[in-house]
Amino acid sequence: MSNEESEDPENPSKSDQTVIRLVSKYHTHLFRYILTLVPNDSDANDILQETCVDLVRRAEEYDVNKEFLPWAYRFAYIEVLNFRKRQGRSKLIFDNDVLELLASDPEESEDPGINTQIDALEECIDSLPPQDRELVEVRYFQPEAFKDILPDLGMSRRTVFRQLSRIRQVLLDCINTRLARDSDS
Repeated sequence: MSNEESEDPENPSKSDQTVIRLVSKYHTHLFRYILTLVPNDSDANDILQETCVDLVRRAEEYDVNKEFLPWAYRFAYIEVLNFRKRQGRSKLIFDNDVLELLASDPEESEDPGINTQIDALEECIDSLPPQDRELVEVRYFQPEAFKDILPDLGMSRRTVFRQLSRIRQVLLDCINTRLARDSDS
C-alpha cells in the first residue's frame, strides 16, 4: 500500500484503524502517564494530542503481536522530551534524570487499582478546606513556590510541616474510606 493511501483520512488503512481504536481505548492511560512527566494538565493534554498524531502517522510500524501501551508510551516519552526542549529551563520542569526515572517503567502504573487510588486521592484533595487544599497544591505541585511562600504563611516552618502531616493523615483516611466504599459497591 502506498503512503498516499494510508494517509487518506477518507480511507484509513487497517493498521491506521487498529491504532486509532487502541489510542481511543488507552487514551486515559496515556494521559496519566504523560501527567507523571509534566507539571500540569494543560501541557499533558497538548503532549497527548501530539502523541496521538504521531501514533496514527506511524501506525504502519505498530506490530499487532506486541502490547500497544509500551509502544505508545515510547512515543509519549519522546513527545515529553520535545516539549521540554521547547520549554527551556522552566523551574517546574523535572530534571532529565528524574524524568527518565519516572518514565522507566510505565507498566508499573498499569496496576488496575492505581487508577482507583488516584481517583480517590483527587476526590479527597478536592474535598479539603480551601486553605488546606492550597497548602497541598503549593507544597506538592509547585515545590519551588512553596519555598518562596513559606515565610508568608504566618506560621513557623515546624507548624507548616505539622499542618501538612495532619493533612496527609486526613487524605489517607479519606482515601481508605473511599476505597472501602468502592469495594463494597
